[in-house]
Amino acid sequence: MQVSVVEKEQQIVVQEREILRREKELEATVKRQADAERYRIQTEAEANRFKFETEARGQAEAKRSQGMAQADVARATGSAEADVISMKGTAEADAMAKKADSWKEYNQAAVIQLVLQSLPEIAQAIAAPLAKTESITIVSSGGEGGGAGASKVTKDVADILAQLPPIVESLSGIDLKRLVNLVPELKAERPNPQS
Repeated sequence: MQVSVVEKEQQIVVQEREILRREKELEATVKRQADAERYRIQTEAEANRFKFETEARGQAEAKRSQGMAQADVARATGSAEADVISMKGTAEADAMAKKADSWKEYNQAAVIQLVLQSLPEIAQAIAAPLAKTESITIVSSGGEGGGAGASKVTKDVADILAQLPPIVESLSGIDLKRLVNLVPELKAERPNPQS
């Protein structure tokens, strides 16, 4: 019986060793593979996270650069437009100053000549509505000694033309009657080419 007890003890030792071997085999095959797989997945996750963060930073930097470029373009465009407006204003002011200087050199005769030259245009503007009239029907009671018919129309036109000097004076500040009266004085001031 002792042999059988020793045999059984030996079998127990062998079984325990077999259990330890299987545990080590499982650890080597399953646990280490699981650890390796976990390490691989963790490494891939970190790599993906780094990739996404880098791409996001790159996109943010690109958008920031694009925004700064657009702001620079807008700033340059605004500056150029302001320069153009400034140059236009300066050119207009220079032109007005030159025009004012040239008007200072005009003598009274030149001013009168300009006004008198514009009178036909003014009269034409006044008469333009009458030129478009195809027919005139005159209804007159014959009262007030103003006559009737064509003489009444003629008188009305003359009355309108008589109102021209006050209208020109109120619009331009130029007294036409005074200008016309000055014309003989200007002839006297002008040197005689025959002398």
